[in-house]
Amino acid sequence: MTEIPIDYSSSKTRLLRLNAFFVAAIALFLTQVTAISTVIPAVTQPLAKFPFGVSAFAVDPVRSKIYATAVSTDEVYVLNTNTLKVEKTLAVGPSPTGLAISVDNSKLYVVNSEAEYLSVFDLDTLKPLPTLSLPGIRAFDIEFGLDNRLYVSSHRSYPLLGPLFVVDSSTGEVLHGFGFDHIGATFWRLEISPDKKTLFMGAVDLDGGTVAKADVSREKPIWLQTVFGLEGSKGMVLSHDGDFLCYAQVALSTVDLRVVRKTFGFPGGEPEHPYYGPIALNQDSSISYQTNHDLTTSIAMVTLRSTKSLRFLSSIIVSEGARWSAAPIAISTDRTDRYLFVSQHAELRVYDVSPRLESDTLTVVQGAALSYQVKSTFIATNCTATSLPPGLVISNEGRISGTPTSAGTFVTTVRATTGGTTVTCDLTFKIDGIRLKNISTRAFSQPYEKALVGGFVIEGTVEKTVVIRVLGKSLSGDGLPGFIDPAFSLRDATGRQIGYNNDWGFRVNRLRSLGLAPSDPREAAGVATLNPGAYTVVVEGGGGGLINGHVGVALFEVYDIDDNPASRLANVSSRANILPSDLVAVAGVIAVGAGEQKVLFRALGPSLAGAGVESPLRDPVLELHDGDGTLLAKNDNWKQNQQREIEATGIPPSEDAEAAILVGLPRGAFTAVLNGKGLSGIALIEAYHLRD
Repeated sequence: MTEIPIDYSSSKTRLLRLNAFFVAAIALFLTQVTAISTVIPAVTQPLAKFPFGVSAFAVDPVRSKIYATAVSTDEVYVLNTNTLKVEKTLAVGPSPTGLAISVDNSKLYVVNSEAEYLSVFDLDTLKPLPTLSLPGIRAFDIEFGLDNRLYVSSHRSYPLLGPLFVVDSSTGEVLHGFGFDHIGATFWRLEISPDKKTLFMGAVDLDGGTVAKADVSREKPIWLQTVFGLEGSKGMVLSHDGDFLCYAQVALSTVDLRVVRKTFGFPGGEPEHPYYGPIALNQDSSISYQTNHDLTTSIAMVTLRSTKSLRFLSSIIVSEGARWSAAPIAISTDRTDRYLFVSQHAELRVYDVSPRLESDTLTVVQGAALSYQVKSTFIATNCTATSLPPGLVISNEGRISGTPTSAGTFVTTVRATTGGTTVTCDLTFKIDGIRLKNISTRAFSQPYEKALVGGFVIEGTVEKTVVIRVLGKSLSGDGLPGFIDPAFSLRDATGRQIGYNNDWGFRVNRLRSLGLAPSDPREAAGVATLNPGAYTVVVEGGGGGLINGHVGVALFEVYDIDDNPASRLANVSSRANILPSDLVAVAGVIAVGAGEQKVLFRALGPSLAGAGVESPLRDPVLELHDGDGTLLAKNDNWKQNQQREIEATGIPPSEDAEAAILVGLPRGAFTAVLNGKGLSGIALIEAYHLRD
């Protein structure tokens, strides 16, 4: 919210300036939720740390275990994913770099890159089985295929055989070599399709990006395709459904190795010297975990993105100001997607990446377009919602959009599932229906019955918090004889004084935070929480009530600041002294909501004599202007037009000489101007918000 500076100097130009100020206020008061983005803070603190580096992981699909190769110690660590502790250490050959689990989940095969054999373990007992000899072959990675075949990559290229081999998992016999020399000697990571019929190979030496695939449905592989010229990478991973292959910062179609998405890069754009490390996917392949190292800033991180929409989800800062040795070299989730294991050269870290949703409260306007992203961490897909407000829908990735069609308060439960974990949160929608956001009256105020008296009504079922202001001195800068030291008393429907303010004096911090603090310390303002009912604000002189002789133009204002649709500002009715000059009464309203709002403006004068007013204005004239200052309607005597419509409201003026305008107002700012045709007298200017 912001203070509305109003110019009340004479002529139509001044009125246009007044309305322009109202329009400027609308930009702040009526801004609705059209696109709410969610910035998710980076995760920096691991749950657990282990004093060893890991070069490769294998996730046990049936046990709560993950197996990790430690090159520096020539061991495989068995990590319990329930306790996050090392359950057992398995001694293997020198420099283990690859792991594979048999199709029946009974055996673990370990590649020893500096030895010519494979280590094998029984996964039920974690005891070693006889090794498989690979004479003359130094292996690097391994995958388990059909018919007990193993596929082994080497970091050497062998004449007539190539760097890839088919091995019998029972005997260790090398059945075939393939790949040929034209793909060169390099380090090859392997991935195999879910049906075990297609083998994918990715170069991970950073010298150049090469990805290839082969048909391995039969014993002798058939080389299918090789793609060169990709960004170099230290990792490659296949989606669990076999649909796409992640390599460096791109996703490749497994059908033709065509780049289909460039999604897995740095969150703020690619730096000058990027390093793309290993990649992991969650169990439904909806989230990618890309390890990155910005060699310019020396920040090593894991970037989380949706693999479908490319939406950035979060980041994990692994290290800052780190050298090359701190770059992540291996990464994996556990089978429940709760934990993310990230290894550097000398340390393994475990992070909690279980899905989280954050509850929120949204205040929006009926009929205004909404686009809101549910605040989530580590969730990319599988979002649903119950009891959404009419007109709104939720996408699979948690974006709520549409146009709310009903006012009121709605509590929506959002549910999200990632892997085997489901979480929920509640969103509270406060949908603002048709109502008045701000009401105000400006007039010349004098002592006694010629004082400006503003009345307003709060309708609804709950209390409403409002700001009440009476300005005077600050109006002098606009060429008006501003009220030097205004004060006000707030009275309830019985006339009992329930509040008073004189000289707000920069003391109320909340007014400043709302942008509604008066510019002059001698002006009056306060915050009040009021029950539904009728209230009156009497403008007084700050030095001692109505008898101190203070006179001048004053502006009485009421602002709705709590946006609770269960209550609303309904009417404004202000008594003012009209003079035969530019010192007319001006009532302003700011309307919010969908569709048109039926408002009855009245200018009363002659009927006030029956209420004991000594000098009522004999023939008030009423004009209605929009936010651009355009004259929308003018009325002198209310029966001249709209008589039937005004009578149907049940509150027509009682005197023919009084004025009234019944109008449907769209969302915006409007002003009603009351003058006396050059005559003076006491008059009432009123705005009634009518329910259908």
